Parts: sequence; structure tokens; C-alpha cells
Amino acid sequence: MGTGLDLGDIFSLRVNVPSKMEENEKDVCAKSLKAPRLTLTWKESVRKALKELQVDVDNPARKTTKAKKENKDKKEEEHHEP
Repeated sequence: MGTGLDLGDIFSLRVNVPSKMEENEKDVCAKSLKAPRLTLTWKESVRKALKELQVDVDNPARKTTKAKKENKDKKEEEHHEP
């Protein structure tokens, strides 16, 4: 349990401090605690936007390589036809 930070429609942050399981209650101490972690939870509007996100990559080098490969494949098909 802990305090969180709510950033409106964007996300919320919480700090979690997990612990090791101890055999006996008397064995629980500060060394039982693991490293604290931040938990970021996106709000519904952001999750929806991330699901609908579309990305285009404009990479001229890749286009050149892809075009060469397509031309090579076409030439190979032409040689295999009787």
C-alpha cells in the first residue's frame, strides 16, 4: 500500500515495495524488503490512443533495397516461365 500520484487523464503513478516471504513473523525486518518499484498505469483515453496508433517509416535506403529485391524476384519469375 502506498500513496499514488494521479495525473488527470494521462496516467497515475504508485510506489510499490515488494517483500520476501519469511517463514516466521519475527523474521520480518528491513532486509525483507526488495527494491522499490514505480508502477505507471495509463488512463483509458491514453490506452485507447496507443491501440489506435499508426506509424509510417520513411526510410529511403529500405525502399531502394526493397525495390531491388522486387525487381530480382520478377526477373527470376520470368526465367522460370516456359
